[in-house]
Amino acid sequence: PEQGTRFETSEPPPGWSMTADGNAVRLNRLDVSTRRTGAVISWFIVALMGLIWFGSTKSEPFSSSAIALALTLLLVSWASWVTWSSREWVVQAGQLTSVRRFAFWEWTRQFWTARLEVVVSTDSDNDEHYKLKVIDELGARTIASELNDDADIVYLARWLAARTGFPLTISPSVGSRSTANANSSTAKA
Repeated sequence: PEQGTRFETSEPPPGWSMTADGNAVRLNRLDVSTRRTGAVISWFIVALMGLIWFGSTKSEPFSSSAIALALTLLLVSWASWVTWSSREWVVQAGQLTSVRRFAFWEWTRQFWTARLEVVVSTDSDNDEHYKLKVIDELGARTIASELNDDADIVYLARWLAARTGFPLTISPSVGSRSTANANSSTAKA
């Protein structure tokens, strides 16, 4: 397990927003403007597909119109997910909770006696994929992943380990030049 100096946890990890909620903090990766932009773009694509479907009802055979309608409905589902879904992590001492929401539904998964693990894999293009996972006796869930750069994943892993008290294991093959920088720039004296 990863051992080292204490981490400063009053600021969120890079790329994450943090909201205080009593003795817990909520981490979310997407900010409001990014979510809004994604929603606008996805609904614009739905509108274009809707126009294509409407045009196909006037001039194309029924089968073409049915296919265009099915694609439109598929895009509506995607746009709805982009607009009304969210994922966050509730972090507190001894506990990490995954919270997923869509419209009026909410799914939570709590991790009490868990461990954190940073793993790396290489794909067929020789790209390195870094993943931070939380693992307990019931299974694992990926917290975050990055392509070709482990700095943010390692920082987030150490930040979460400091906040939760969970043990952290970093794969020996994770050893970028930025790992040392993350240690020195965030450690307390």
